[in-house]
Amino acid sequence: MRDLSHLAEFAPFVAVHDEFAERLLRHQDALVRGDAKAARAELAALRADLVSHMEHEEARILPVLAARGGWGRAGDPQFYRDEHAKIRALLGRFAAASEGLDPGSAGYPRAAGRLIADEEALVTLLAHHDDRESRCLYPDLVRVTTPAERRAMLDGAAS
Repeated sequence: MRDLSHLAEFAPFVAVHDEFAERLLRHQDALVRGDAKAARAELAALRADLVSHMEHEEARILPVLAARGGWGRAGDPQFYRDEHAKIRALLGRFAAASEGLDPGSAGYPRAAGRLIADEEALVTLLAHHDDRESRCLYPDLVRVTTPAERRAMLDGAAS
Protein backbone atom coordinates (compact mmCIF):
# COMPACT_ATOMS: atom_id res chain seq x y z
CA MET A 1 0.00 0.00 0.00
CA ARG A 2 1.49 3.32 -0.99
CA ASP A 3 1.60 6.35 1.26
CA LEU A 4 -0.95 8.92 0.14
CA SER A 5 -1.06 10.88 3.39
CA HIS A 6 0.14 14.02 1.58
CA LEU A 7 -3.22 14.03 -0.21
CA ALA A 8 -5.19 14.65 3.01
CA GLU A 9 -8.91 14.04 2.47
CA PHE A 10 -8.25 12.97 -1.12
CA ALA A 11 -6.17 9.91 -0.15
CA PRO A 12 -9.04 7.37 -0.17
CA PHE A 13 -10.33 8.77 -3.47
CA VAL A 14 -6.92 8.35 -5.10
CA ALA A 15 -6.31 4.96 -3.45
CA VAL A 16 -9.04 3.43 -5.62
CA HIS A 17 -6.65 3.79 -8.56
CA ASP A 18 -4.89 0.69 -7.19
CA GLU A 19 -8.21 -1.16 -7.25
CA PHE A 20 -8.67 -0.23 -10.92
CA ALA A 21 -5.29 -1.77 -11.75
CA GLU A 22 -6.16 -4.91 -9.80
CA ARG A 23 -9.49 -5.26 -11.57
CA LEU A 24 -7.77 -5.03 -14.95
CA LEU A 25 -5.41 -7.80 -13.86
CA ARG A 26 -8.37 -9.97 -12.81
CA HIS A 27 -9.89 -9.40 -16.26
CA GLN A 28 -6.63 -10.48 -17.88
CA ASP A 29 -6.33 -13.51 -15.58
CA ALA A 30 -9.79 -14.60 -16.73
CA LEU A 31 -8.74 -14.18 -20.36
CA VAL A 32 -5.72 -16.41 -19.80
CA ARG A 33 -7.89 -19.03 -18.07
CA GLY A 34 -10.24 -19.00 -21.06
CA ASP A 35 -13.14 -17.63 -19.01
CA ALA A 36 -14.37 -14.98 -21.42
CA LYS A 37 -17.58 -14.43 -19.44
CA ALA A 38 -15.64 -13.56 -16.26
CA ALA A 39 -13.21 -11.43 -18.29
CA ARG A 40 -16.08 -9.42 -19.75
CA ALA A 41 -17.67 -9.03 -16.31
CA GLU A 42 -14.42 -7.75 -14.76
CA LEU A 43 -13.90 -5.33 -17.64
CA ALA A 44 -17.49 -4.08 -17.40
CA ALA A 45 -17.12 -3.52 -13.65
CA LEU A 46 -13.80 -1.73 -14.17
CA ARG A 47 -15.34 0.45 -16.85
CA ALA A 48 -18.34 1.38 -14.69
CA ASP A 49 -16.22 2.20 -11.63
CA LEU A 50 -13.57 4.10 -13.55
CA VAL A 51 -16.11 6.13 -15.53
CA SER A 52 -17.95 7.01 -12.31
CA HIS A 53 -14.65 8.09 -10.74
CA MET A 54 -13.73 10.25 -13.74
CA GLU A 55 -17.20 11.80 -13.90
CA HIS A 56 -16.90 12.78 -10.25
CA GLU A 57 -13.51 14.39 -10.88
CA GLU A 58 -14.87 16.27 -13.88
CA ALA A 59 -18.00 17.48 -12.11
CA ARG A 60 -16.77 18.21 -8.59
CA ILE A 61 -12.99 18.47 -8.51
CA LEU A 62 -11.59 19.91 -11.73
CA PRO A 63 -13.95 22.93 -11.70
CA VAL A 64 -12.66 23.93 -8.26
CA LEU A 65 -9.07 23.76 -9.44
CA ALA A 66 -9.91 25.77 -12.55
CA ALA A 67 -11.75 28.43 -10.54
CA ARG A 68 -8.87 28.82 -8.09
CA GLY A 69 -6.28 29.06 -10.83
CA GLY A 70 -4.20 26.76 -8.67
CA TRP A 71 -3.02 24.52 -11.43
CA GLY A 72 0.62 25.48 -11.60
CA ARG A 73 2.06 21.97 -11.27
CA ALA A 74 -1.14 20.12 -12.10
CA GLY A 75 -1.56 21.62 -15.53
CA ASP A 76 -4.74 22.89 -17.11
CA PRO A 77 -7.77 20.89 -15.90
CA GLN A 78 -8.66 20.27 -19.55
CA PHE A 79 -5.59 18.05 -19.73
CA TYR A 80 -7.24 15.65 -17.26
CA ARG A 81 -10.53 15.74 -19.17
CA ASP A 82 -8.66 14.88 -22.37
CA GLU A 83 -6.95 11.95 -20.66
CA HIS A 84 -10.29 10.79 -19.30
CA ALA A 85 -11.64 10.79 -22.86
CA LYS A 86 -8.71 8.61 -23.96
CA ILE A 87 -9.33 6.21 -21.07
CA ARG A 88 -13.04 5.97 -21.96
CA ALA A 89 -12.20 5.29 -25.61
CA LEU A 90 -9.74 2.54 -24.71
CA LEU A 91 -12.20 0.92 -22.32
CA GLY A 92 -14.86 0.95 -25.04
CA ARG A 93 -12.49 -0.55 -27.58
CA PHE A 94 -11.44 -3.33 -25.21
CA ALA A 95 -15.04 -4.09 -24.24
CA ALA A 96 -15.94 -4.45 -27.92
CA ALA A 97 -12.94 -6.69 -28.54
CA SER A 98 -13.76 -8.90 -25.57
CA GLU A 99 -17.32 -9.40 -26.81
CA GLY A 100 -15.98 -11.20 -29.87
CA LEU A 101 -13.83 -13.65 -27.93
CA ASP A 102 -14.86 -17.31 -28.06
CA PRO A 103 -12.71 -19.55 -25.84
CA GLY A 104 -13.87 -22.56 -27.89
CA SER A 105 -12.40 -21.24 -31.10
CA ALA A 106 -8.97 -22.15 -32.42
CA GLY A 107 -8.05 -18.45 -32.63
CA TYR A 108 -8.89 -17.67 -28.99
CA PRO A 109 -5.35 -17.87 -27.55
CA ARG A 110 -4.00 -15.44 -30.12
CA ALA A 111 -7.00 -13.09 -29.83
CA ALA A 112 -6.83 -13.07 -26.03
CA GLY A 113 -3.08 -12.46 -26.15
CA ARG A 114 -3.53 -9.62 -28.61
CA LEU A 115 -6.19 -8.03 -26.36
CA ILE A 116 -3.93 -8.27 -23.32
CA ALA A 117 -1.09 -6.72 -25.33
CA ASP A 118 -3.38 -3.91 -26.53
CA GLU A 119 -4.49 -3.29 -22.96
CA GLU A 120 -0.93 -2.32 -22.08
CA ALA A 121 -1.78 1.11 -23.54
CA LEU A 122 -4.43 1.49 -20.82
CA VAL A 123 -2.06 0.23 -18.12
CA THR A 124 0.52 2.83 -19.16
CA LEU A 125 -2.01 5.66 -19.46
CA LEU A 126 -3.54 4.87 -16.06
CA ALA A 127 -0.10 4.72 -14.42
CA HIS A 128 0.93 8.10 -15.83
CA HIS A 129 -2.46 9.62 -15.04
CA ASP A 130 -2.32 8.36 -11.46
CA ASP A 131 1.21 9.71 -11.07
CA ARG A 132 0.20 13.19 -12.24
CA GLU A 133 -2.87 13.20 -10.02
CA SER A 134 -1.05 12.03 -6.90
CA ARG A 135 2.04 14.21 -7.40
CA CYS A 136 0.42 17.33 -8.84
CA LEU A 137 -3.37 17.60 -9.09
CA TYR A 138 -4.39 16.56 -5.59
CA PRO A 139 -1.45 18.21 -3.79
CA ASP A 140 -2.33 21.43 -5.64
CA LEU A 141 -5.93 21.06 -4.50
CA VAL A 142 -4.78 20.54 -0.92
CA ARG A 143 -2.80 23.76 -1.27
CA VAL A 144 -5.72 25.90 -2.54
CA THR A 145 -8.69 24.45 -0.59
CA THR A 146 -9.78 24.04 3.02
CA PRO A 147 -10.51 20.65 4.60
CA ALA A 148 -14.25 21.46 4.52
CA GLU A 149 -14.07 22.27 0.80
CA ARG A 150 -12.20 19.04 0.12
CA ARG A 151 -14.82 17.00 1.98
CA ALA A 152 -17.55 18.74 -0.02
CA MET A 153 -15.76 17.94 -3.30
CA LEU A 154 -15.66 14.28 -2.32
CA ASP A 155 -19.28 14.10 -1.17
CA GLY A 156 -21.00 11.35 -3.11
CA ALA A 157 -17.79 9.86 -4.48
CA ALA A 158 -17.23 6.13 -4.32
CA SER A 159 -13.96 5.35 -2.57
